[in-house]
Amino acid sequence: MTFFAVRLMELSSDAMPVVDLHGTANQVLSWFESNADRLLAFVSDQPDSTPEQRREWATGVLRAAVKRDEIAEDDRIIASELSPERVAGFNSSVYATAFATSSVERLFEDCGAFLYLTAYTDPSPEKRGFFDRAPKAFLADMPSGGRISYACLEGDQFGRGLVNDIIARLCEALDEVPEMSVPLNSPEELLSSFDDAKAELGNSSEVVAVLAGDWMAIEVALHTGEHDGFIPAWQLADGNREEEWGTYHGHTLLRGPRDGERRLYLVDPGSWGCFVRAQCEGDQDLSIEIKPISAHRAQELLDGNPNHIPDESDQESKLRKLQTFMELAVCHRIEFRVKAHSRAKRIVSEGENAASEVTEAQPTSR
Repeated sequence: MTFFAVRLMELSSDAMPVVDLHGTANQVLSWFESNADRLLAFVSDQPDSTPEQRREWATGVLRAAVKRDEIAEDDRIIASELSPERVAGFNSSVYATAFATSSVERLFEDCGAFLYLTAYTDPSPEKRGFFDRAPKAFLADMPSGGRISYACLEGDQFGRGLVNDIIARLCEALDEVPEMSVPLNSPEELLSSFDDAKAELGNSSEVVAVLAGDWMAIEVALHTGEHDGFIPAWQLADGNREEEWGTYHGHTLLRGPRDGERRLYLVDPGSWGCFVRAQCEGDQDLSIEIKPISAHRAQELLDGNPNHIPDESDQESKLRKLQTFMELAVCHRIEFRVKAHSRAKRIVSEGENAASEVTEAQPTSR
């Protein structure tokens, strides 16, 4: 590499030929930029240019080679087809995460408050889910001969997104319950509020709690202290650490959406309502669509938003780059049908409301 770099600088001029490094240009350029300064001492003098000028010309040649390698790799990706094996693996991981970690669905089903509908049942819950773009190469059957290999795209994040959507829908349904305001600024206040709300629902009720908003500091204090009746999720044999806080006297505590003021929801699933899941198409519980971006679709995207792929300055490069991506849509049909609003409680942190009112009443300055 040292010999190549020195000779490249010695032979460089302001009219350099095309250099093809067969897919290795990026590594060569990186090495060259890190070492060129110390190699200048070994570059022979030329009457018409300085070593520094020849270093700049050589750098330009290598950058042009990097661009050619990039275009060649993009063309290789665009020409590739989706791999049935990789797509099947992605779909399986979406399903596995969406259903294996769905505590809400399991809790309602255990209480006999679960309704499963076929795709042709009317009325049926609306389809909702997540739409994203990802590099096509992660699910493509790439042609042989390339110097870059690509990992398979995992569907875990999409499955978790559907699980989080179920909890968000539950909170939306519980927002119809009349609000109670009490302090929720410490683990003790949280657990005391839980006890009081549960007593109002009836001590025989099997309740589930959802904690929405910013509970981070209280969660840390709860997990690091000793609190009678509380068991963190990581100590439970079947605990889901991402979705569950843990249990309190045997009742599940779930993580809700993290935006907004602190809210504590308590619900008796068996008498409050039911969780409804409907098939999407045919006999599939989820709808998973994967579509490589075609030249026509790339043009549509750019017409709608010319700022796509901001790192590329010209239209041709943007169109090419967009075609190296695929569009993903992962959806489900779920809803909650409420029978008795009185079988749930919604508690909002009193201290946060007061702080919010003070903040809004005060003028801001920069």
